[in-house]
Amino acid sequence: MGNANSLIGMKVILKRRMLGENVGAIGYVFNEYPDFDDPEKLGVQVIFEKGGFDGFSVEEQNLYLEFKEIDARYSGYKFVNVSCVIIDYRNGYWNFRRILEPIDVKHFSVICSLFGIDDDENINIVYNLYRAVLTGDSDVTEKAINDFNINMSFRINGRFN
Repeated sequence: MGNANSLIGMKVILKRRMLGENVGAIGYVFNEYPDFDDPEKLGVQVIFEKGGFDGFSVEEQNLYLEFKEIDARYSGYKFVNVSCVIIDYRNGYWNFRRILEPIDVKHFSVICSLFGIDDDENINIVYNLYRAVLTGDSDVTEKAINDFNINMSFRINGRFN
């Protein structure tokens, strides 16, 4: 865990397009250093969703970054050098998967009907699969996929036999 005043692990949202990242891209602070213009303040290095990273002076932080909250998963990150940052990014250290807003079952059933899934049991199975994938819980996802596969094989076999 980083110290109480540290910005390491801070989630940021990009306010302007840069480094091939769009406005709204998520980033995480992975390093901090005395700002070059004002050594009493902190400059930060941030890595973004597509793997681009850059340093931001205090002035640039105000222009480009919207600070959100510290993500405890990343607050203890130990910066060694940018080569290690690249390796950590490629190895999936930062989880940039966006969690989408949940869709309620009523609206989800409309989406399912477009794919010929129109009974409550199948809608619930597909909905549970969708929710499991969003949460990222591998045990729940595995169960939901298993339920989905079993149910769909019965549907297909029943339809074509």
